[in-house]
Amino acid sequence: MIRRILAAAAFGALALVVPSAAPAQIEPSLEDANAPRPLAWGDFGFGAEKRDRVEYAVEGRGKGFAVLLFVDGPDALDRERRLDLGFLPGFALDHGLLPMRIAMPRREGRTAAEQLAKLADAVAAIGANGRKYGYDGSRIVLAGEGWGAGMAAALGTDPVWLERAGVPFGTIRGVLALDPRGLDLAADVRQAEARGRAQLARVIGPAGDPLLYSAAAHAAAPNAPHFLFETVGGSAPAAALAEALRSAGGAAEVASTDRTQTRMWSSYPGHATHKENARIAAFLAAAVR
Repeated sequence: MIRRILAAAAFGALALVVPSAAPAQIEPSLEDANAPRPLAWGDFGFGAEKRDRVEYAVEGRGKGFAVLLFVDGPDALDRERRLDLGFLPGFALDHGLLPMRIAMPRREGRTAAEQLAKLADAVAAIGANGRKYGYDGSRIVLAGEGWGAGMAAALGTDPVWLERAGVPFGTIRGVLALDPRGLDLAADVRQAEARGRAQLARVIGPAGDPLLYSAAAHAAAPNAPHFLFETVGGSAPAAALAEALRSAGGAAEVASTDRTQTRMWSSYPGHATHKENARIAAFLAAAVR
């Protein structure tokens, strides 16, 4: 896992520049030979005024690739935004998927409902621009870390959001959830201490029902057909959701990263030493087949 923090995976610059005292545990920077390969990014607008942007790796344009869309978490839970996409964009390109990410202006008060609606609008724009940019917008795998993984799972288990945006639910072929948070928001609210409950309340909204944004509450079919949860040290919510998804007829796996390895090179999905790369590659291939 890239790092275990409260925030979801951020969509910033490609360098991870957070130094570590231990050389064996240093995080990648552009100066390091192990750094992710740099990619050029293009973009197109979505939303009513086209001010929100979908960014795509230029290297994968025009190849008819399916899409790996990186999903951000609600801004109220995504304060640091220091992390980037690590090695996964290059890994996706090497396995026949076009990596995309969403660039939206930060707004602290954005709720889960607003975030999911924005994500659905982005998926609609991806579908509409496929012919122009030479990719297959009818085959999309969602990926996210932390709270972004929770948002991806919510979009992949509840067809309402995509239906409102005019997108066939079958467009979402899979969800790659890295160190996921918020898979069961109702349980999170019950178990959180006062400060955590207040934070979650801002995300859910004043009249919001946490069940509406909990993948665990929507695990009955229909769902995206493929899920892969990669957790740090195990996750009861991920295991329970995976079991529910399998019971509903889907394919869902859980892989675990040792807590002691979360700052090592091997913890970065897509890095050559990551032990679950073969599983991730097989998941992506099955999802977009």
